[in-house]
Amino acid sequence: MCSSAITVNNLSKRYTRGQQSSVQASLYEAISNFISRRKVNHKKTHTDFWALKDINFDIERGESVGIIGHNGAGKSTLLKILSRITDPTDGQIQIAGRVASLLEVGTGFHPELTGLENIYLNGTILGMTRAEITDRLEQIIEFSGIQSALDTPVKRYSSGMRVRLAFAVAAHLEPEILIVDEVLAVGDMNFQRKCLGKMQEAYQQDRTVLFVSHNLSAVQTLCNRCIWLEHGHVKMIGETTSVISKYLAHTAEEYSTDTSNAKRTNCQYGQDVKISQIIPQTTHQSGFYLNQSLTFNVTIDSTIDITELRFGICISDMADTSILSSLAAPNIIVNSNSSHQLTVTVNKPNLAPGDYSIGLAIGQGSIFESRKELDVVSKGPSFTVLPITQEGKALFNWYHAYGPIVHTDTTVTQHPTITKKVA
Repeated sequence: MCSSAITVNNLSKRYTRGQQSSVQASLYEAISNFISRRKVNHKKTHTDFWALKDINFDIERGESVGIIGHNGAGKSTLLKILSRITDPTDGQIQIAGRVASLLEVGTGFHPELTGLENIYLNGTILGMTRAEITDRLEQIIEFSGIQSALDTPVKRYSSGMRVRLAFAVAAHLEPEILIVDEVLAVGDMNFQRKCLGKMQEAYQQDRTVLFVSHNLSAVQTLCNRCIWLEHGHVKMIGETTSVISKYLAHTAEEYSTDTSNAKRTNCQYGQDVKISQIIPQTTHQSGFYLNQSLTFNVTIDSTIDITELRFGICISDMADTSILSSLAAPNIIVNSNSSHQLTVTVNKPNLAPGDYSIGLAIGQGSIFESRKELDVVSKGPSFTVLPITQEGKALFNWYHAYGPIVHTDTTVTQHPTITKKVA
């Protein structure tokens, strides 16, 4: 008996940009001609592009495989083909076993039906019999956590509620193959944890899981193997930690280190003293290791003499939310008409894996006294914190919903045991 759950051979998918139906085109042209009072002879150009091209891989039964890649790499297109939602242009796929797919929010739901009615509808679409659904109904309702809204039409559900219900149905179908796209991003922390736990349970029960996510920590936690897609091609297949490391190295941004012309929040900033360059000094080519201090080389150009130079550092996530701030007042003297090279180190920031940016301010005066700001770069270069330490240890079971700080220096003390008499 073949041990492969999914086999993909020379799979390709072509789409045409600018393509629309003849009825659509005719109606549009008629309206345009009427408005402009003239005949439009412009002919629309259609261009083909390959969302997937010559994809080959094999997934064994019981494997948990992550699929990563930038937006537009072809991840969702691949899952739609594997879920039989769309047909490939070329190539073949072979799937052995019952498949449950969770690709888009509310797929298979009827907006006018209640949550309870949609459980039966969605379960039927996924291949369950009515008896199977009824047998698992209590588990599905409990997992979804929306008991109070079961008699409410789904059109009144939030996107998060629809995802909770859809995942609850798909997970309790107990398929041989579970395919999940990035829909978990809309769930809250507890729900994400339950979903990942359910997928881990499926993997431990020797079922196959295919998981697409931009949350690399979740992929690292759940998947033993990983497929990296790049512009519709397979860039790499292998052990998860290795693939993620290579992916991060490849997709690391070109650091915008020149801040001499960066936008200042105050027109007075940067006139006498200017931060002209901030360069992240990463050990790994793709970013800082987990638990590593953050080091930046900074260039300051000054037209005046300054004593008591003060620094303010702010680390923000990619949504521009400040994560941590730090102040430093080193004994540094800046001379007029000169350029100074400095090294700024944020010791043990304990940042969770992810992408961040640095903001830097310089001023005159001590930390605890009145001071004058000389230059402020509120959004400097971005950098990445990897999900692995410098020793190669990976961070498991850390979800972004836990927050941006991974603090491991916590003390737990055990006290003498007190024996209680039982009456």
